[in-house]
Amino acid sequence: MDLKHRTEDNIYVISLNGELRADTREKLQKTIEPFFDDCDIQGILINLGKVPFMDSSGIGFLLSVHVELKNRQKMLACCELDDFISQQFHMFNLDQMIGVYLTEEKALLDLKEALNGKNQREKTKLSYRAVNRIGILDIEGKMVEQEMGEIESHLSSFVKNRGLEGVVINFGKIKMIDSYAIGVLLSFHLNLKKHQIRLALCQMDDAMQALFKKMELDQEVPWYPTAEKALASFEQ
Repeated sequence: MDLKHRTEDNIYVISLNGELRADTREKLQKTIEPFFDDCDIQGILINLGKVPFMDSSGIGFLLSVHVELKNRQKMLACCELDDFISQQFHMFNLDQMIGVYLTEEKALLDLKEALNGKNQREKTKLSYRAVNRIGILDIEGKMVEQEMGEIESHLSSFVKNRGLEGVVINFGKIKMIDSYAIGVLLSFHLNLKKHQIRLALCQMDDAMQALFKKMELDQEVPWYPTAEKALASFEQ
């Protein structure tokens, strides 16, 4: 099987040439998998126009890609299926789960519109409140490089606020964090430390805790199961 691929905006487009079977799917799998967790890629479009045959292994592979992307709030679409592949999609109900398009142009247009609408709906939201002399920042959405501008602005204001004794960041509604955001958090912690201001985190899910432990950030910044316990830690 031959593969051609390119990136268009935040969509990874891959065109296949050859049969998608058990002995050829590995090459495709190795090509696609790195994009599952690529924050710059929000959708994958697979052009099947030159795929004359697909067995159950190929069907299973496409289904697994759909599931992996859906778990990450990303999208999968396929285009230019011939009659045989279309029948297989219909037989296994793949056309009910994955967007299917006659042309690559139409698929890209719809994906871009869907992703733009999705990104607008999922724009990271911030809210701030103060309890005594502790600032609390609630973040809802993704802490990724593309969304960090407003977050960094809020964090900078904390450092400049000489009336604060501590800052709590609530992770309860954070869906994703990338390495850039972790670097910003660590830099923020060190800046606060210079001004004798403490940082605490709260409501981190298991995956987030595991990530912070792996990077040994739990040795730098304490975290607590609730905002109330985080606030109480400043009274000790």
